[in-house]
Amino acid sequence: MVSFLTLTRGRADTLCVKPSEAKLERGDMLRINFAGIMKGWHSDIHRTAVVGKPSVKQMDYWKKNREVHYKTIETMQPGNIVADTYTFCINEYPKHGMHCDMPHIGHGFGVAQHERPMISPFFRDVYEPGMIFMLEPMGIAEDVGVFSIEDMILITEKGPKLLSDEVSTEGMIIIE
Repeated sequence: MVSFLTLTRGRADTLCVKPSEAKLERGDMLRINFAGIMKGWHSDIHRTAVVGKPSVKQMDYWKKNREVHYKTIETMQPGNIVADTYTFCINEYPKHGMHCDMPHIGHGFGVAQHERPMISPFFRDVYEPGMIFMLEPMGIAEDVGVFSIEDMILITEKGPKLLSDEVSTEGMIIIE
């Protein structure tokens, strides 16, 4: 069952925003967020899309955001502290000319949409095999826009395993 599907322009970190009469134009960046429920278990991923061919700057920042995202996943090792993932991510963005000002960059996941622990500076929980997290930082490039990937990550004894790789993050989704 699909529980929600949203397509929003701009930051889009608030799902309950008032629609506007603005028309989409080439170069507009959007966040596609979709979730479903199967046998009581939730799923929730989002990707960044662009209307028409992305500009060189958009592609450059997309690659930078993607690099930060996947480096951040590598911090999600069994025994590591959840808050340290947040700190790593927030400190990594400026190295790429971006920033992230979110109070949390992800959350635990299971039978509820958002479960503890949150990936924030306040959760001192330790990653354990069997935990599932949604990692969803938003990299902001002031002169270009907001870039976002949300992935489902399973913590295994060998480290983090990406579960949401059916929708590629190699490039932004292009809407023609």
